Amino acid sequence: MIYCSVTGYGQDGPYRNMVGHDVNYLSFGGVIGLNGEVGGNPVIPPIQIADMAAGGMNAALGIMAALIARQRTGRGQYIDISMLDGIVAMLPFPVSLLWGLSRSPRRGDTLLSGRYPCYSVYGTKDGGFISIGALEPRFWEALCKKLGAEDFISSQYDEGEKREKMFSLLREIFKKKTREEWMEELKEVDVCIGKVLSLEETLQDPQVVCRRMVTEFFDSRKGKMKLLSSPLKLSDTPPEIRTAPAEFGEHTEEVLRELGFAADQIEELKKAGVV
Repeated sequence: MIYCSVTGYGQDGPYRNMVGHDVNYLSFGGVIGLNGEVGGNPVIPPIQIADMAAGGMNAALGIMAALIARQRTGRGQYIDISMLDGIVAMLPFPVSLLWGLSRSPRRGDTLLSGRYPCYSVYGTKDGGFISIGALEPRFWEALCKKLGAEDFISSQYDEGEKREKMFSLLREIFKKKTREEWMEELKEVDVCIGKVLSLEETLQDPQVVCRRMVTEFFDSRKGKMKLLSSPLKLSDTPPEIRTAPAEFGEHTEEVLRELGFAADQIEELKKAGVV
């Protein structure tokens, strides 16, 4: 048998019996402490990173690894997935700063959180925002040439007054045109750029639509409904939606019957508050 459990803190350690939610695992995992603007309060991410990525995805990977191991050894095993473990495993970049450079990362002040002008978010004329991810020198050079800021090419990672001057000028430049105008102007340039979209815009974005990440499904009980699709694009056995999402406790009786519980036993469990 291959048996997997997903818990907040795992099956051992001083936190093993603590209850928790995504926000707590991200807190213990150092993510919320690093998230936010310099000098500001920590910011909670609006998606469940620990629940879905650190928990669910690692569980799926662990189960697949155990299935392959069973094919080779004939033995099953128990998989102990901790959502906190999963979050800590996502920290190689900030940890490399701490261990490799002896510099403790500060909130909003690392290479990937907006410390430098080459990797930041800028406001546009229409009140929108665009993201720039020109980490590599060639991307930064292409951006500077396009914006008429060639003097900045050699100053990509400069600190102090030079960094603030670059930020100031880029903010001023990007405010001169709308978000869509910048996307149109920069799309042919070798620059990493993206629109900062609202949720509604994301679900209607042509790339998201083309990749069929939003689908319609008809359920005999609930009628037509929109659902998010699987991100796994398999050429031979593509995932498909067969049923609508289950309601809370919808299959409890069915599972108990399959396990051999009689109707009166199930009723007793209900009365006792077990299920």
